[in-house]
Amino acid sequence: MELIRTDVRDGYPDVQIQQLTVTRYDGIYIGLLSLFRIKQYVEVDGGIDEGQQVNDIQLLTSRDGIHFTRVADRSVFMPHTDRGEFGTLGFRTSQLVKHDDKVLIYCDGRILDVDGPEGTHLDGRLPGMEIGLFTLPRDRFVALTPRRLREESLVELTPMRYPDGPLLLNASVVKSGSIEAEIATLDGSSVVEGFTRSDSVKITGDSLDHEILWQRDGRTYALSALPEELRNKPLRLRLWIRQGKVFALRSSGKTLQEREKGIVPRSLAPGATGEK
Repeated sequence: MELIRTDVRDGYPDVQIQQLTVTRYDGIYIGLLSLFRIKQYVEVDGGIDEGQQVNDIQLLTSRDGIHFTRVADRSVFMPHTDRGEFGTLGFRTSQLVKHDDKVLIYCDGRILDVDGPEGTHLDGRLPGMEIGLFTLPRDRFVALTPRRLREESLVELTPMRYPDGPLLLNASVVKSGSIEAEIATLDGSSVVEGFTRSDSVKITGDSLDHEILWQRDGRTYALSALPEELRNKPLRLRLWIRQGKVFALRSSGKTLQEREKGIVPRSLAPGATGEK
């Protein structure tokens, strides 16, 4: 069964797949795709050699572990570094490790000398492989940001059935910015009363777990306050983003106070919002 191949857009035939490591990450599969890029062909002992090869890492996701989608229009997730730094020609990665509120990515790579020919040691030897570690905050693989940072953007998510419990937004907002939320019906023709943008409690600051809340008549409430006839039905969540970044959306099934007491949350996959 073929899962993925390189194409002309990747630079085929000078770009080939070196490795794909896949991790089951909560509700989805996350893949790290190493693309083997031939920098240039060189003549060696009367023949042709591939010369230096560069490995850049792209990010993939899948719901079933078979059908994968490359994230962010095939943007490089882990680029190779400059000569003299670890990962000069790129990396090969292991599976992801989620530890507390961080994601750990172990990889191998070389530190190639600046003064040697084509990055080798001065005596022509190629340096051995070393082990490196990359870290990032939980779920912060990619971000939704306004195309123009000084202008506001609207993001409308695919209609979902949201589980019980608070919605937690992994987001970073600068001091002068904010994120506001709104709930609309399945067809998007009307906004649910009490869950309009004007009712939204503005999200500010940087947190892995901003709770999405609304406020009216002096009362603050979450999605659990939806009218009975709308619960367990597909709804549209809209986010107005001003000078901020949105990384992921989760449902904890617990209040903020309960989470602070150490109760383990029930979570959705990063970027997911429930059942279609």
